[in-house]
Amino acid sequence: MENTNPQTTLDTEIIGLRTIRTFNEHVADIFVIESGQGTLLSGGKLTASHTEKPGELRGKSIAGGEKHSFGPGDVIHIPAGIPHQVLVDKGQPVTYFVIKVTAE
Repeated sequence: MENTNPQTTLDTEIIGLRTIRTFNEHVADIFVIESGQGTLLSGGKLTASHTEKPGELRGKSIAGGEKHSFGPGDVIHIPAGIPHQVLVDKGQPVTYFVIKVTAE
């Protein structure tokens, strides 16, 4: 798929167990779940964080976040500035794509 908007990127992932906790300062994520199920942990505070690249932090855990179940067909919007993590049980893959939208 050709990206005609330079402010938006599209990533596709197939995951088994997601352990990355991330915080995007200027980028909103829109997850579209194609198959599988899991839990999104979002909000709260990223702990023991480090800068992965300008505007993106990664951390050891998320303190005080909320858990939300997801499954095929779900669309999840994560605003810029919200810590988040995708949790999937080992051996239970999830296929999804992420649209990253840069805030202006």
